[in-house]
Amino acid sequence: MDLILRNIVLPGQPGRYAIAINGDRIVWSGPDGNASQWQSATTHVIDGGGMLALPGLTDCHFHLHNGARALGMLRLEDAQSVADLQARLAAYAAANPNLPWLVGRGWRYRLFSADQLPNRRLLDAVVPNRPVLLTAFDGHTAWVNTAALQIAGILHGAETGNPLSTIVMGHDGLATGELREAPAMDLVRRWIPEPNETELRHLLRRALHELAGLGLTCVHNMDGDEAQRTRYRELAAAGELTLRIRLPLSVSPGTDPHRITMWAADAHQHPHPFLQTDAVKLFVDGVVEAKTALMLAPY
Repeated sequence: MDLILRNIVLPGQPGRYAIAINGDRIVWSGPDGNASQWQSATTHVIDGGGMLALPGLTDCHFHLHNGARALGMLRLEDAQSVADLQARLAAYAAANPNLPWLVGRGWRYRLFSADQLPNRRLLDAVVPNRPVLLTAFDGHTAWVNTAALQIAGILHGAETGNPLSTIVMGHDGLATGELREAPAMDLVRRWIPEPNETELRHLLRRALHELAGLGLTCVHNMDGDEAQRTRYRELAAAGELTLRIRLPLSVSPGTDPHRITMWAADAHQHPHPFLQTDAVKLFVDGVVEAKTALMLAPY
C-alpha cells in the first residue's frame, strides 16, 4: 500500500477512520484500528490529527493566472462602500509611492447604483497624479482615473472593435472611467508594466499554495493561452504543479482558426496527468451586471 491516512474524521461517520490508497485509487476505508493490516514497510502513513477528510474539490470556472497576478494587487473584494474603497486606495497609494500604476481588483457592482456609477472623478479625488485601474470581481468591467485615460489616449473615447465592449462616455463628451469588457480594458492595460517571469512564477507558486490550503485539487482555468500553457508546463517539469489544471484555449470572435488547430495538435502531442489542454472556451458575450450579456430583449 502506498499511503494510509489515519486518525481522520469522515462526514457522517462516528469515531476515527482511516483511508488506504494505492496508486491513484482509494482501496479501503474503515475504523482506524483496522488500518494496520494494510500497512507495509514502504507505506507512507499520515496522521490526520482527528481532522475532517474530504474529497479534493474541483473549481470548474477559474482564472488561476489572473488570480495569481491579483495577489500582488490592491484587493477590494470586501470593500463595503465607495468611501471604503477610496480609503483603501489612498492607503495603498501611500504605502507604495514608487509604483508607476496603482492596480486593484475585486470591487463589487453593489457599491454603485443608477445614481452613482463608476466615475473617474471618484478616483481622481484620491489619486490625481498616478494612473489607477481597478477591475471588478468578475473581470468584466474596469474603473480607471483620468490619468489612466490620458495615458491610453482615450479620454475622448475610442473604438474597441467589439460591439459588446464600450468606453462609457459622459454627457460632456469625455470618458467616465468605466470600461466594459476586455477590448476596452486592454486599451488601458497594455500601458501597465508587466511582471517579469520570476515575479509571475513566484505569484503562481503562492496561488497554488493557497489553493491547496483550501482543499482545491483541480481547476478549470478558463482563459487559457499559449503563454499560460508554457508556464504551467515549466511548473510541472519542476514538480511544482500541485493541482490538476484543465486549460482550454480562450476563443473569441476574431481568434485565428490556425491557433485552434495548433492547440489541438499540441494537446495530443504533450499529454500530462496534471495539465489537460484538450478543450476550447468560446467567449461570446459578457455579463448582465455590466449590460454586456446578449439578451432577447433590450435592457
